[in-house]
Amino acid sequence: MQFRCDIQAWHACSEHVLELTGHPLPPTQSKVPAGIKRRASQLSKLVINTCLPIIAERSVDYIVFATQHGEIHRTLNLLTDLASEEELSPTAFAQSVTSTAPGLLTIASKQPIAFTTVSGGKNTLQAGLVEVAMRFYQQPQSNILLIVTDEALPEIYQHHSAEQHQQNLLALHFTQGQSWQIECNSGNNGEHSAGEAGPAETSARTRFADKLADKTSFDFDFTNTRWSWKKL
Repeated sequence: MQFRCDIQAWHACSEHVLELTGHPLPPTQSKVPAGIKRRASQLSKLVINTCLPIIAERSVDYIVFATQHGEIHRTLNLLTDLASEEELSPTAFAQSVTSTAPGLLTIASKQPIAFTTVSGGKNTLQAGLVEVAMRFYQQPQSNILLIVTDEALPEIYQHHSAEQHQQNLLALHFTQGQSWQIECNSGNNGEHSAGEAGPAETSARTRFADKLADKTSFDFDFTNTRWSWKKL
């Protein structure tokens, strides 16, 4: 699978947003509307604060939202309430799904932008890229915003993970163009054998952001796949 496009990208950790390609975003300040802020999780606030300026300044036809853990803090709170036999909050329950953040983002933008949500465990970044590639391959005129993000894991879950999870967000805006040629092939030069896990998700996102920021051609390996990013 191969396609060509232009890309602008940003990487956010906590409230610091780093421009990888394209133009810097406006200085970080709370952009979450008051009506949404009261019920938004930290994940949703990060998504809105980072991505609302992108939608305001650039045309976005479709959003692909990729997250490994989704609204895990809200879900943990619900499970804790259940264990304590307490009444569940209908609002918290309704907003514990993985589509909460992109849904609130479209509401905040006041634009009826369609979106899809994907999750692929330690291959969540790749799952998001596959979704973008398939849609862009079929509709090359599309303007697609890929958002890959997670909160830091709650302490109760941290000992189950071998990697350091911290709040992070990677946003890539794909448009029709000739700046990049992207190709995905099975196999990755033997770095990871069949069935063997690739790089941990959080570190994979950081390494991917670093390579993209160099603005030069590079290869990036996931489990059983190699993505070639050629700068034209």
